[in-house]
Amino acid sequence: MIFVVISYGAPNFEPGKAGDAPFRSHRYRERLVQEGKIVVHGHLAGQKGHLWVYNVSGPDELDRVVAEDPMYPWIQNDPAIYALISEERAHERERTAELRKAQTQAKGS
Repeated sequence: MIFVVISYGAPNFEPGKAGDAPFRSHRYRERLVQEGKIVVHGHLAGQKGHLWVYNVSGPDELDRVVAEDPMYPWIQNDPAIYALISEERAHERERTAELRKAQTQAKGS
């Protein structure tokens, strides 16, 4: 499953208290990229936030990879999380919409 996660640093974050967690977090995320679990990671322009696109088996694995990030204690505890549908499901929805449109047009003829 594909998940988009948008998160900001906790308001009480003090960089000096994080020790080497930021560096360990970068290495951890690099490993997740190599494993294909992080598809995209970026900093939000003009904000102290991040966006990640995860490719994991489901919500439990997402929770696990996020919670194991060394910076987890310093991110907000209510990130925005969006589950994306698969390409197959998107095509199925498109076919259903086309079918409905054709049926509606046929009734109007």
